[in-house]
Formats: sequence, structure tokens, C-alpha cells
Amino acid sequence: MESNKGREIHSRALAAQEKGDLLMALQLEDEAMIVYQRDNDALGFSEIQAMRFLTLRHLYDQTGYRGYLLLAKHYAQVGVEIATESGSEDDKALPMGTLAKTHELLGDYKGAVETYSKVVDLLQRHPDFRHSRKSVIADFKVDLYTAAYQSGDKGALEMSLSALKELEQSTDASEIEMKTWLSGGYMRIASMLKNDNLDLSRKYLEAARATIDGDDRLRLRRSQWEKLNKEING
Repeated sequence: MESNKGREIHSRALAAQEKGDLLMALQLEDEAMIVYQRDNDALGFSEIQAMRFLTLRHLYDQTGYRGYLLLAKHYAQVGVEIATESGSEDDKALPMGTLAKTHELLGDYKGAVETYSKVVDLLQRHPDFRHSRKSVIADFKVDLYTAAYQSGDKGALEMSLSALKELEQSTDASEIEMKTWLSGGYMRIASMLKNDNLDLSRKYLEAARATIDGDDRLRLRRSQWEKLNKEING
């Protein structure tokens, strides 16, 4: 059963997260979790754990406090466990994607590649699944191939750029989803190339800036961009 009330709170939590109000995001995530449970929405209950992971990751990025990263890791694992217990394959995609991001944060790029591959395969094999949109699959492909590049597979650069083009050309995402995913994809590629191809890294860093600028909903992404800009341009 899908909880409309839970989804509404979930959406507000996402807006708070993107604006950089991480305390409010955490509070709304707790509220959504309770509503999802009350309304017997197992998918929503699992996915809110994935969102909490992202909020904690942003807190880690802002503060450098490793405790947030360790909490994020456990919420990612919990999300997968809850989705698995639900017995629905449809429930597993986003929690697995979150777990893959945890592997990346901890420097386990091979683990990230393995898990992202499972997510992409799952969504492509089941076009009827809720998250099997072209934009979502393309976004996960960007994650997959940039992780592969960082694991040592330099041939994954072309696949990363191809996946990014798929994302750019998709038409089934909302405006805020598209801006968030595109800017994130540009930044992932800029980051992975900063030591190998500075000119191309700067090209995608600028593409991310152009996507972010002028949209007050992307304050958090702007903060992330400024941090990456310092890493690349000093």
C-alpha cells in the first residue's frame, strides 16, 4: 500500500535537504518513517532510510565527522534488509543504490561497481518497476561507470559520458530531479578526472555550475560544487 501522506512528507524532506536544512530533513524523515509504517508502505519505509543516508552523508561532507558516515553506512544496510524482507524485488533498487554509494564513500570501488551493476540490471530487466524510468537508470549508470573508472578501469570514461548523454536526453524526470542528477553526474566526472585530464575535468565542473546557478532549490549542491571547485582549481 502506498502512503500518500508519507510521500508528501518525504517530498518536503527532500526539499529541506536540497536547501541545506539538514536538521529539518532529519526531522521530516523521522515523521515520514512513522507514517509509512502506520500506512503499511514497506517500500516507503525502506526508501526513507536511503534518504536518511544521504542527509547523514551531507552532514559528514560538511563537518568531516566520521560518526555521520558510520551512521549512514548502517542506514544503507538497514534499507536493503527491510526491502529484502518485504519479498518484493521492486523495493530493492533504491536501497541497493544507497548501499553502493556507501561502498564508494569508504573507498570500496569494486564493491560499489558490483552493487550498482545489480541495480542497473534489476531495473532494466523489469521495466514495470516503479523506478524503472530511463532517467533513473541513466543516473545509476553514471554512478556505475564513474565508480568503475575509480576502481582502475580507465575505459569506463567513455561509458560514463555515454550514460551522462542518456540522462541528458531522458524526458521522464521532474525539473528538480533532472537538475540534481545532471549536476551530480557532471561533478562525479569532474572529480574522477581531476588528476588525469584537468581540461575535461574543468569542462564538466563548469557544466555543473551552469546547471546549479539560479536555482535556489540547489543550495546544497552549490555547496558541494564550491568544495569540488577548490579541489580542482585551488
